[in-house]
Amino acid sequence: MTGNKFMIGAKIWPGLSKLIEELGDVAQVAGKLIAADGNDIHWEGTNLRERMHEKIADLIAACTFVIEQNGLSSKLISDRVAHKLSLFRQWHTSQESPAPLISNMLPDDMRNPYDPWTIDAPNACTRESKSISVNIKQAVEVKFLRARCGVRYWEDAIVNGVQDEDGSRIPCREGTAFDNDHFGGGNWCPTIVLETGRIEEWPQGTTAQIHYKVCDDGDYKLLNAGRNIVKSINGYVPRILRPKSEYFENDYVIMNIGPDGVIEDWKVELSEFEKDQK
Repeated sequence: MTGNKFMIGAKIWPGLSKLIEELGDVAQVAGKLIAADGNDIHWEGTNLRERMHEKIADLIAACTFVIEQNGLSSKLISDRVAHKLSLFRQWHTSQESPAPLISNMLPDDMRNPYDPWTIDAPNACTRESKSISVNIKQAVEVKFLRARCGVRYWEDAIVNGVQDEDGSRIPCREGTAFDNDHFGGGNWCPTIVLETGRIEEWPQGTTAQIHYKVCDDGDYKLLNAGRNIVKSINGYVPRILRPKSEYFENDYVIMNIGPDGVIEDWKVELSEFEKDQK
């Protein structure tokens, strides 16, 4: 690994690729905050304020690592930080009062275009409508979990004691190493027997230690005995796929898999599937 460029452990600009990765994660959370109109809770249930805390911390750590490992001047950087921070604060305090909301400048009959009685509004109904929607919950037995995990870095797994540099060693890989996308990953697609934690079609005698970064590039389906989909979610990694982790690291799949294909310390944790999805 040390012969590669830009990675942690490399000889040329170590940590640069990690810095870019963490920048992208901050941008992703920022984009979701903008799309959610500044609301802390995203429509999929993610707490974006908590995510922003985590991702800014990760970015600061990556910046610090790059500074330390590449001989950059901490004094020059800290002086620049102080200057820019002072400038940003000055800009912030000198801003004029925000413009009034558009609805306040509209005639009375045009205000609040998303009033539920407005015919052209999204999900609108007319005054004559008499229909309602009712959600009924019913307990259904589930047998399997089928996952599609968009893996960013295949080298974050050790298979039979060897680091899996390109994803060619790990079972349940969808496609080959040539299918890696521009994020450097692809899909890991295990089907897990919920009762035992055994991964179906896992080669006998194969062991793996997995710490895949997936973020919100995943689809997770609960299947019944007939392998029909009972409930599916997408986005960040559900807790059931990191049984050994004590932290809320829902960016990652974290598990050890034994030679019989059984996930160590397996626990059936389905709370994310039981939440109502909008």
